[in-house]
Amino acid sequence: MTLRVAGSVLLMSLLLTLLSQSVAAQPQQDIAFAGEPVWQVLAEYQAQGYEILYSTGLVSARLKFPNSTPAGTTLAHLEQALLSVGLGLKDDADGLRIIRAPARDTAPTTAKHPRVVAAALPSIEELVVVSSRYAVKDDQLHKRTVDLELVEAVPRLGEDPIRIASYFPGMAGNGTSAKPYIRGGAQDELLVMFNNLELLEPFHLRDFQSVFSSFNPSVIDHIDVYTGGFPVRYGDRMSGVMDINPTSDFGEGRGEVSLSLLNTTAMLYGQQASGKGEWLLSARRGNLDIVTKEINSTVGEPSYNDAVMQYRYALSPETELDIGAIYYSDDIEFRDFDEDGEIASSRYRNLYAWAQLHTAINPQLHSATVLYWGRISHRRTGLLLDLELDNGEGMLDDDRSFSVMSLAQTFEYVANEQWYFELGGRLNYQRGSYDYRASIRRGVFADLLDNTLEQDRLVRFKPSGVSGGVYAMLRYKPGASLSLEGGLRWDVQDYPSTTEQQVSPRLSVRWHFNARTDLFLSLGRFHQPEGIHELQIGDGIEEFQQVQYADHYIAGLQHAFGGSGWSIRTETFYKLFRDPKRRFENLFNPLVLLPELAADRVEVAPSRGRAHGYELSLSYQGERSHAWFSYSHVEVEDRIQGRWEPRIWDQGHSLSAGFSYQHGGWGIGVAAVWHEGWRTTHIPTYLAEDEMLNLQRNDRRLKDYFSLDLQISRTWQRGHHKITAFLELTNAFNRHNVGGIEYDVEEDEDIGGFNLTPQDETLLPLVPSLGVRWQF
Repeated sequence: MTLRVAGSVLLMSLLLTLLSQSVAAQPQQDIAFAGEPVWQVLAEYQAQGYEILYSTGLVSARLKFPNSTPAGTTLAHLEQALLSVGLGLKDDADGLRIIRAPARDTAPTTAKHPRVVAAALPSIEELVVVSSRYAVKDDQLHKRTVDLELVEAVPRLGEDPIRIASYFPGMAGNGTSAKPYIRGGAQDELLVMFNNLELLEPFHLRDFQSVFSSFNPSVIDHIDVYTGGFPVRYGDRMSGVMDINPTSDFGEGRGEVSLSLLNTTAMLYGQQASGKGEWLLSARRGNLDIVTKEINSTVGEPSYNDAVMQYRYALSPETELDIGAIYYSDDIEFRDFDEDGEIASSRYRNLYAWAQLHTAINPQLHSATVLYWGRISHRRTGLLLDLELDNGEGMLDDDRSFSVMSLAQTFEYVANEQWYFELGGRLNYQRGSYDYRASIRRGVFADLLDNTLEQDRLVRFKPSGVSGGVYAMLRYKPGASLSLEGGLRWDVQDYPSTTEQQVSPRLSVRWHFNARTDLFLSLGRFHQPEGIHELQIGDGIEEFQQVQYADHYIAGLQHAFGGSGWSIRTETFYKLFRDPKRRFENLFNPLVLLPELAADRVEVAPSRGRAHGYELSLSYQGERSHAWFSYSHVEVEDRIQGRWEPRIWDQGHSLSAGFSYQHGGWGIGVAAVWHEGWRTTHIPTYLAEDEMLNLQRNDRRLKDYFSLDLQISRTWQRGHHKITAFLELTNAFNRHNVGGIEYDVEEDEDIGGFNLTPQDETLLPLVPSLGVRWQF
């Protein structure tokens, strides 16, 4: 099967290569340069048939030509214009390549002084060798999947930037949670980075499906998303990475205020008069408590906030200091009484502070030192009053706190246009405190499932430990058609009663047929140890489990159809999970407020797991419009007691499509997602007395999931002031998507048994959001 897929990929690559070679360069058209973004001008040249390659490290989204640059039509004019922003044009076997111009006595007038470190970085094009990488707000036109305009035009619940990732192939969700499942991996297998910091649980409503991420979209420059085969610099997670880079375009003193049904946001940013320093302040408040109070005050009071502070200062033309902090918190109370009664509350505080030093030691060697401290405080209470037979009594009181200190150091060295080397390491100290109390009495339904009745659990534990690792990565381009990347990680954890070490080799190969077509292969090992904060205390596990890991095998093809704006990408993958940790799941309804108290809570202890699938995505980028379509097929299974069983989140077939259009201040965005229903376990509607349920876990599927989301916006520009009004509809058709099943148990005294009545637990209904944003 794998050989047939690989053969199909190779055959497709050859056909696309022949097609790309048949596209002739179109006649040149007059192109305006003055004040235009460099990437946009390069896109116009690409649309005329020129094969122009560049990296986002050289051509950023904010880089513009001077207002005095005249219009032109020739390559000579482009080359002259590039010199004005410190860039040059080089002709090689792949096409025209953007490079850094030789050093001059004066910097380009468009350069921002605090970014002098970036200007001093090595003058080699970044070799993007790794597979399964998607970018949001990325400028690398011939490689990107999602464009800058898409982030602003495509609907996202709560204007959440991370939800954009749900449209990527291989990323699956239930529509409620912002945390995705990546190619069959669990939700905790995603690494989230912000400005070189690893964030622990960066989501609002963490204990209630993690509905929103903790990021104001205005503080983000771009997000790199890896769904597999990610570089060796990333460790501790084995399925995917979201690397969030903060905005670097602070301007000369501007701001933004945004008000919608879901959020209220304020942001200010600017530069010092000397031009050496720049700063940003952002604060956001969730409005869910106000909305729920007006609509239905009986469901509770969900409230959340987040804030970001950042200050960058150029100590010298070669050195920059970056300090800042990020804070996010939740104060939530939910009630779901229905017939049985359920109440839960959560208070969550998360604070990170950092100091970073970036230095260009010389034009070929760059150093980055990162020191950060983090503090998490988490308190949860719960009460489950069940007067029927399906659950028990409940009660819960869960207090946790954690702190982490981390020191990381990286060096990047570029020998020439063929060789790139990166060396890095980090050292972490973590400390935690668990204070967990529970009194659990599960009812008749738990007995039918053969679940143990539990009560009076008390756990108090204060673990601490040291972890860290080092890595080395080498990129080599032996010729115009081949790029190689190899890396090796060594990690260690010294926790209470256990010390473990891991070695993770990774290799990626990219074959450039030409400037439009790439074939890439990747394989590697990805370890995931438990952090101090990840003990499953609520389910009775009081020891750190063995480090789990996954082996990734990936093959893919990417092709751009000349200057048409269309591109296609396909990948096939296989993941093998080794030493997977024991986990706990709710068999029928994962949407309950207090999952560890539910009667259908079961332990899953696989010996290994596997995931395999294939993905296809087609996208179009025009001057005012963007469209995409993607298809995925993913199967994921666990090996349990000698038998392969599908996981609950076994994705099956899935489709995603969307379209955005902007013209004359108007913007329209449409996005649709469909996938097969999550897995569930079938049980009969009647069970005789003293008869035990004989279950085959995850043998059925819920109803297929589908959501159509819409957004329309109108922007008015007056000088430096811009006002945007928008209306967004999530699940516009108000489709009743099912996320789980709740069973009511009723004793039948006449025939001596139990009736089990299923009730669908639905996900988000139609959610409208109306808002306005003022940028000044």
